[in-house]
Amino acid sequence: MLSLFAVILLIAAAVIYRLTLKAGIYRRIPYELYFLLGCSVVLSLYAWRERPSWLGGATVFVGFSALGLLLWYVHFGSLFPRSELHIKVGDRFPGFSLPSSKGETVTADGLIGKSSALYLFYRGDW
Repeated sequence: MLSLFAVILLIAAAVIYRLTLKAGIYRRIPYELYFLLGCSVVLSLYAWRERPSWLGGATVFVGFSALGLLLWYVHFGSLFPRSELHIKVGDRFPGFSLPSSKGETVTADGLIGKSSALYLFYRGDW
């Protein structure tokens, strides 16, 4: 029974992660995923110790694998190198084309001379 609950926690962690990304919620450290995956690993280890079986061993393996992959993803995802695009004072801003909140296409050339603009580049991790 505990093995089944551990699997449910693994699935819940995957669903929550997918829903937060779909909702546009990004966190540097996803604590809720760590918590769910950690609880899943602890429960599966306990269940496997109480009643060893191949299903319990598979649950432990999957739980540890998922937790390891999440830790690897978060750690190495925050170590991406800085972009190759280096802009210096006085350089012409590179062109771009992006959708606006109204669904229109905004280009860099279309903004020149019309208004002031502030460009903020978020790397995803500081």
